[in-house]
Amino acid sequence: MKRGRRLAISFIFILLGVVLVFASLFSDVLNNSMTGNFANSGGICECNSCGDCQQAVDSNDCTEIKVMNDLIPAPTPSCIAGYKTANKTLDFMGHKIIYVKSPETLSERFNVLRFQNSENLKIKNGEIKDFGGINALSAVKIENSKNIEIDNFVITNTSSGTAIYFNKVNNSVINNANMTDNMYNLEMYYSNYNTFENLKCLSNSANIELCLRIYSSSENSINGFDSYKTGTKSIASGVLFYSGSSSNTLNNLKMNGSLNSNGINIEYACNGNTIKNSEIYEYKRGINILGENNNLENVISSFNSQYGVYILTQAVLDGVRAENNREDGIMGGGTGASTYISNTRACFNNKKGMISSYDVAFQGGFFVINNLTCGSISGYSARCNYTCEGTSFCANECVSGARECSGIEYKFCGNYDSDYCLEWGNATSCPSGQICYNQSCIAISNCTPGSIRTGFNCLKCNIQGTGYILDNSSCLSNQVCSNGICLNKDNPVTEESEEEVITENNSLPEVVETEEIVQTTQSMGWIAKLGIVLGIIFILAAIVLLVRMTNNKKRKK
Repeated sequence: MKRGRRLAISFIFILLGVVLVFASLFSDVLNNSMTGNFANSGGICECNSCGDCQQAVDSNDCTEIKVMNDLIPAPTPSCIAGYKTANKTLDFMGHKIIYVKSPETLSERFNVLRFQNSENLKIKNGEIKDFGGINALSAVKIENSKNIEIDNFVITNTSSGTAIYFNKVNNSVINNANMTDNMYNLEMYYSNYNTFENLKCLSNSANIELCLRIYSSSENSINGFDSYKTGTKSIASGVLFYSGSSSNTLNNLKMNGSLNSNGINIEYACNGNTIKNSEIYEYKRGINILGENNNLENVISSFNSQYGVYILTQAVLDGVRAENNREDGIMGGGTGASTYISNTRACFNNKKGMISSYDVAFQGGFFVINNLTCGSISGYSARCNYTCEGTSFCANECVSGARECSGIEYKFCGNYDSDYCLEWGNATSCPSGQICYNQSCIAISNCTPGSIRTGFNCLKCNIQGTGYILDNSSCLSNQVCSNGICLNKDNPVTEESEEEVITENNSLPEVVETEEIVQTTQSMGWIAKLGIVLGIIFILAAIVLLVRMTNNKKRKK
């Protein structure tokens, strides 16, 4: 009887062990299938959803992560988060993170992309579209990190939140960021030694509260910052220096905003900042300086509803043009002749060219003329006997950096004459055998409009039938465009399209070798591990019982 009972217990233990092991394995596989898998080949990982990409970011096996499709964050609005993420590249390959919900229906506080305590991270070639809602925090939020690079990114929003938020981020770079219709666009808090190039803060269908906030941040460099409205909406504030932000350099700013707020606002205790080679139009005060020893070099501030430049403390003005403002061109000045002015023009303003209750140290080349009244400066009550070069009024003919095509020639928009407005430059011819189309020089070749050039390039024939333009949607329905190449979704080998295939110099298209696709998952969950361990214990216990029963039987014999 005892032997039968032990035998039954042994079989029960074996059954329980097998059930626990298989159930644990199945639950872990199911869990991973729900969160998604990513393809990994030699450290280059491909992902197709927020869950896939999150796994790739968390995996130590992935150093370069390629996003292969547009991402829709669901059911939660956040998409990818990283903690202590290091030495990785996240390449969106031109794809977007898109919100299909109305922004007002998003109820939880969220950031779309968030990285904390990270370093040597590159995020590039992507777009975040239509995020928002009352609980939206940031599209891209980087905290306590260093050596972060954001390159070629577009961020659009129609309600609230910040496009890019840096908090305690050092030695990092942002290149080619286009931020449109975001309530707040780029904010820096306690961040130093960062470099930003070719940024845009655009207002098209939504009012913008602030383009750039620099808070307790120093030694940052911004080169190329366009801030303007393309529709009927407005940009409230352009650039705000706040809470001791010092020794920052802003170069090549082009700003057009709201007549009810200031273009560049340098608050108290923000000292030693430099604004140079910049143009500010249609704000309340084009430049408002309250901090000490800030510098303006080759700056135009015009058509503002109040002052071109307002100075409360010491400053250096060299090459400033404060013209066509509704009140005074330059207002204020530091005490004790500590405001230095040279090569500066204050002309055609509706009130005075310059007014100050303090002495101003003129270094030469100061021009005041054709203002409604003469300037009033201590020791210089009348300075109307100087001449201003140029005309009294001009208007921009184009947008800075734009290119205009005409046959085989193109023109760039810039400032090519003595006034402060933008105009088209001289025509430049495309290289031999090319024409200008869609703001780019392309090779002349006869093709059928709309036909697709695939196999090794994602290109579509333009409507004139004279050449090909980049079109990531031009691949066949069973293909995806990856790095400019149309690849089969099921078998990622470069294939010729059923459409027209044209090769450069009559050479065959380069064949991309098929990479081994390895399915990887995140580490097994602790519950699954516990289940497997318990299952193995039950099986071993059953084996021990069976062995003991066998030994007892042999002794009795």
